[in-house]
Amino acid sequence: LSHELRTPLTCIKGAIPVLQSRPSFKEDDQLSIKMLDIIERNANQLLKIINNMLDVACIQKNSLGLHFSTFSPSEIIREIKKETEASLKKKRLDLHIHMDRLPDLKADKNKIKKAWYNIVENSIKFSSEGSSIHIRCHHDKKEDALIFSVRDEGRGIAPGNSDKIFTLFWQQDSSHTREAGGSGLGLYIAKNIINAHNGNIWFEHNKTRGVTFYTRLFLKK
Repeated sequence: LSHELRTPLTCIKGAIPVLQSRPSFKEDDQLSIKMLDIIERNANQLLKIINNMLDVACIQKNSLGLHFSTFSPSEIIREIKKETEASLKKKRLDLHIHMDRLPDLKADKNKIKKAWYNIVENSIKFSSEGSSIHIRCHHDKKEDALIFSVRDEGRGIAPGNSDKIFTLFWQQDSSHTREAGGSGLGLYIAKNIINAHNGNIWFEHNKTRGVTFYTRLFLKK
């Protein structure tokens, strides 16, 4: 099923650079450039949704299939920063990263990156245009754990919805979510990835605007 879902999109994505490299393609043809950009963006979005649905299927079958390795948390935070640049620019958001000198983490690198990426992406979607997002990561020596957090200045979460935020397919406000492009999958997946690592995930309301999401991952000896 995974192969059948991904292959058509891979072919579509692969055709885009081929078209762009053809001698007949005119770089000053703004309409062609715009259409190819729309195709690429929507193919990427659809691929992301398919990957998320496959992750949900694995979670529900209790088969996330973690592959542990030792890696630098700073590295994946820098990768997330790079991969979210376009979304940040589109909403004129300032991203600030605060990191101590971090110890290596023994975990499933790709899964942890996905969990953290989903949290950052959620904050971007629901942040007010022109506001700021703060990513922090530090070593809690008392608990010997890595604390990762994302603070936004968005619309926040209604108190009555606090116990639903990590529920599959749950969306706080359907009209706003459609505008922001939410699917109700990202935080559910993030929670299950962190829990599979025997970690914790939670959020707190900021004193002014928005919320801060946290994950705690205990370091392996």
